[in-house]
Amino acid sequence: MPAGKVHVSDQYGGYSKSHLRLVNTYRLNSNAALKSCSWGMFQIMGEEHLGSSGVSNFADWIKSMCTSEAAQLIQFRNFIRNKAGGKLHQVVKDKDWQAIALYYNGAGYK
Repeated sequence: MPAGKVHVSDQYGGYSKSHLRLVNTYRLNSNAALKSCSWGMFQIMGEEHLGSSGVSNFADWIKSMCTSEAAQLIQFRNFIRNKAGGKLHQVVKDKDWQAIALYYNGAGYK
């Protein structure tokens, strides 16, 4: 990203381009590459595994996400219960859609 501008070759593309980007990043730093990915049906960022998922070991979290849809659903439940110190769980119960978007996607959700 020279001069702070996104070059066309840096933009996201299809699955093939995304997979190649992951492989190249993995070669530089495997842990950071896997944590930068969104995982499973609910697209939980790998960096969220600690403290949000209830699983402290990142490798175990990845195995769980790759096991089955049922395992992904369990991780999603754990994510909702634990994200932001339980605040996401409360706003889901309250059906506060704006707060859900905030806690799920961050301050830039709008």
